[in-house]
Formats: sequence, C-alpha cells, structure tokens
Amino acid sequence: MGVTVEHKNELYTLLVDDIGEVLNLDPTHREKVPGTIEPIWREFSEAIFQLEEQLMLVLDIAQLLRSNEVKN
Repeated sequence: MGVTVEHKNELYTLLVDDIGEVLNLDPTHREKVPGTIEPIWREFSEAIFQLEEQLMLVLDIAQLLRSNEVKN
C-alpha cells in the first residue's frame, strides 16, 4: 500500500504495511520522542502520542527524504 506526500513540490510515495483508522489527535497530548526509541526511528521522528494501548510515532517525512538525498 502506498501513501503519497508532497515535499518541495515533488510527489513521493511511501510504501507502508497497513493503514489503520484515521485519528484526530489533540496536539496538547503531543510528546517529545523518548530516548528509549531505537536510534534509527528517533532520527526520523518528530513526536509521539500515547494512545490507550500503544504509542503512535509521528514521522518527520522531510527528514526522511533529506536523508535519502544525502545518500544519492
């Protein structure tokens, strides 16, 4: 399954395993990424949300795409 995002007027499609329900999260519940998150995920994360039974990681798509530009 793919999710398409726009970055610097270019379209990118990210391949994902699954897309669940769409959530409206209260920005006041946004938290910093804890140091216990694996370094590779921490590098590409901008925040987390504590849900009832799990953590939701918010990815920094711009950082993810920038890291790919550096490698190419």
